[in-house]
Amino acid sequence: QQQQQQQQQQWQQREEVSNRVYAVAAVPEMPTSAISSLITPVVLADPQAPLESSAPLALPPSSSSHSQPAAASQAPSNSTPRWELQQEQVAAELPRSFASWAAPPPRGPLTCELCCFCFDVLHAHLQSKAPPPFPANADPSFRAPLFVTWLKQRKGDRGLHGELELRGCIGCLEPIVLRPGLSEYALRSSLQDRRFTPVRMEEVSELTCKLSILYKFEACAHAHDWQVGLHGVLINFVDNQSRQYSATYLPEVAQEHGMTRETAIRELVAKSGYTGPCDPELLSTIEVTRYQTLVDSLAYADYLRVSAMAERQCW
Repeated sequence: QQQQQQQQQQWQQREEVSNRVYAVAAVPEMPTSAISSLITPVVLADPQAPLESSAPLALPPSSSSHSQPAAASQAPSNSTPRWELQQEQVAAELPRSFASWAAPPPRGPLTCELCCFCFDVLHAHLQSKAPPPFPANADPSFRAPLFVTWLKQRKGDRGLHGELELRGCIGCLEPIVLRPGLSEYALRSSLQDRRFTPVRMEEVSELTCKLSILYKFEACAHAHDWQVGLHGVLINFVDNQSRQYSATYLPEVAQEHGMTRETAIRELVAKSGYTGPCDPELLSTIEVTRYQTLVDSLAYADYLRVSAMAERQCW
């Protein structure tokens, strides 16, 4: 019982510690490999590789409050999805002792704390321990689309700022409640990305956690009404046989790969699984949505620094 009380004290003080550690660590944003995605749940894929199936990711039953989103072939419904209603019910039952977030917090101590939480969730799962408490200063009822990305040092590269490679990335384009959504996608992305084997405990020390929160979704006037490097872009269209297609690039993808807006849209059409020509007729029918992302990342060494300082404060 005494150990549990000490652990709880560590968690409650972590948000204070992260204010100092975040300023010292100077954690750079770690870009992932080029990525594209389909509907929720979304596995981010390398644009140079074939796109995975449009079916949703197969997962074992989860204790999370929201159910699995629909497959890509299903048309949007005017009624509120059952899983979204369940999330709203969860949010309504949460205590309100925190400051509510009207928008994603700025990149800083709070987002650093959320990245730490992702590491804690992964640690607890791999060690068969109880899930960690949610960060005290975060708004558990905040709803937003998000992606959790795990990056790993390349083999043979042990430098402090060595090159990173993708180890797993899964996200959701529909707004999800931060609790339990963040912990669920921290585990989905580390254990359920079908392109990789599940993360093992012995490799956690080589990981960097990257969190992307999507916001400011805006309908585009046309297919190229967005800015490379600033906007992520989501396309939706239906072919002449009423088959629905959807794909997205996060904001960093086009910039990292030197794509123009025209090139990015053509690549997205291909990645959606559409095999016809990307001609002016098709472009005129595509619904394009632009969005922005709040991105923060935390290397394992910095995660340990936050944890160690919190533990020393407890004592």
